[in-house]
Amino acid sequence: MNKTVFLPVLLLFLLLLVGCSQKETIANREWYDSIDLVIQNGLQDEGLTTADILGTEVDQGDTLVFYHKGLQTGVASITHGDKGYSWYRSASYASVLASDQPYGSLSFDFESENKHTRKIVAGVVYSQQIKRLGLFVSGSQVISKTFDQTPAPFYFLIHDPSIDVSSIEVKPLDE
Repeated sequence: MNKTVFLPVLLLFLLLLVGCSQKETIANREWYDSIDLVIQNGLQDEGLTTADILGTEVDQGDTLVFYHKGLQTGVASITHGDKGYSWYRSASYASVLASDQPYGSLSFDFESENKHTRKIVAGVVYSQQIKRLGLFVSGSQVISKTFDQTPAPFYFLIHDPSIDVSSIEVKPLDE
């Protein structure tokens, strides 16, 4: 077989293999009867406990679970299907480096299994005086987050994926 025919056939075979493998993984995934059970088991698979949960949010119909592992932040979405609920994490952990500033932040993309994409702003609060943070886009506040913990070491904010990251600022809000 000449190379011009062999290479496209090989690529097609590899694409089919990867596509079938992914469908098989989803079909063989563990499913649970409740969101609480899937969160408990998802955290266990990540090597975490419920104490590591930063919070949960419902956004665009997706239930998102935010959690931390050391100075890393993770996000998983809960998939709802015919078999129940399943844990899905599409992105690796995001890290905030230790700093001498009162807080640090980073932004990363996250896509749920339902293909809803959003940007996540996450970070660590080092100062016990900070109880609320705001997410500002081009100088206008669009989201705020109040912390229940003292100190509040981690935070997360969800924002529209179409917003240019360079126009985003996170800063403390007065009580």
